[in-house]
Amino acid sequence: MAFATKYRIAFYDVWKLYWEVLVQEDGFADTLMDLKGTGSPLTIEYLSDSDEFNEPIRPSKAVINIQCETDFLLTDLYSDQDFKYKVIVNQGATLKWQGFVTTSEYSEPYDCVPFPVTVTAIDGLNYLKDILCLGN
Repeated sequence: MAFATKYRIAFYDVWKLYWEVLVQEDGFADTLMDLKGTGSPLTIEYLSDSDEFNEPIRPSKAVINIQCETDFLLTDLYSDQDFKYKVIVNQGATLKWQGFVTTSEYSEPYDCVPFPVTVTAIDGLNYLKDILCLGN
């Protein structure tokens, strides 16, 4: 099957640059839902202990803050299947970041609507060490 966009968050940053966060599901075949980001809709954090510029692997995560208008709107993102939802971050027409939603980190307050929901995605670079390398 192929990944198709299920959710889209579009916003402009303080420099008036257009950003788009796409959440895609494997085998999704329904209509796209546009979501509204909160005051800080996207943060990309680099998880490396080092500040070296030429470090070969710098894992990262994206924290996406969404304003939900209904209760439990995004609970389908937290399934028990890893790598089911892909996240693509574009700045204009340029791909800036790509990863997968982490199923273990879910944050939704029990409050009146609208309220913020936090979705966390990782780039998966830490999983590369678990791949069996064949050959020399």
